[in-house]
Amino acid sequence: MSRGEQLIDLVYIDDVVNAYLIAAERHYNGQCGKKEAFAISSENPIPLKEIVRTYEELIGKTLPINLGKRPYRNREVMIPGIGGLDSQIGTRNLI
Repeated sequence: MSRGEQLIDLVYIDDVVNAYLIAAERHYNGQCGKKEAFAISSENPIPLKEIVRTYEELIGKTLPINLGKRPYRNREVMIPGIGGLDSQIGTRNLI
């Protein structure tokens, strides 16, 4: 595995459902432009290696992952494309 510095944006399902409902309502009310796109974000991305560490702590075992053994790919996404829905219509995290 790579060094695990890629940022992962984990979003609670309740926030995802709420965002879909808001987007559907905007579409139904004619408030969306054609081909409008939104992104749903927790606004708190965390490194992949931190997720691995947390999981290991929870299960009480070390996972057979060799952080840093593989190089990053040329097109590796290091920072997720976040923003959009929250900034455009003022929603916020429920959890």
